[in-house]
Amino acid sequence: MERQRNEVNNAKPFFEVFPTLKAAEQLRRLFDDVQVTKICTNSVHDFLHIHIFSRHLIQKKDVWHMERAIKEQLFSTAPVSVSLKEEYALSEQYTPKALLLEYKESVVLELERKSVLSANTFKQADMIFEGENVVRLELEESIVSEGRREQIVGLLHEIMEERFHIPAQIVVSYKQKEKS
Repeated sequence: MERQRNEVNNAKPFFEVFPTLKAAEQLRRLFDDVQVTKICTNSVHDFLHIHIFSRHLIQKKDVWHMERAIKEQLFSTAPVSVSLKEEYALSEQYTPKALLLEYKESVVLELERKSVLSANTFKQADMIFEGENVVRLELEESIVSEGRREQIVGLLHEIMEERFHIPAQIVVSYKQKEKS
């Protein structure tokens, strides 16, 4: 947490870093109090990672809209990819259950970018919340589910621990496939 506090202290408001950026009103409101903590690139400048910090939840589709706006408006002719790397400090109302129920669509969207099979497997899973921080994913018993398990659990761990700093233990179990 100390590192996070230092980065936020050195941070600048999002629209101070990108003053000419135009965005739809709803998107602008979502990013009004977001802080840019760091901007990284490599020696050939073919990517731009913009690290942001927010105290409120922003759905992944809105993050991707902002990435596109930055790319199109500020780097349209440059062969550079733009990505926002989010970090959050949410209120204590965001338990693993509250967060995953509100953020499930974003998880599905991120999984779709990696694998449509992983996204569909996650969509069909039951999420069972045990205790304060145990999330049981009940996947349909199949070869596909078993093959996608690692990718799904890996993304959930990354989201919960690294992005939101909410400790959660992800446990996987299997259920019989429903007859259609």
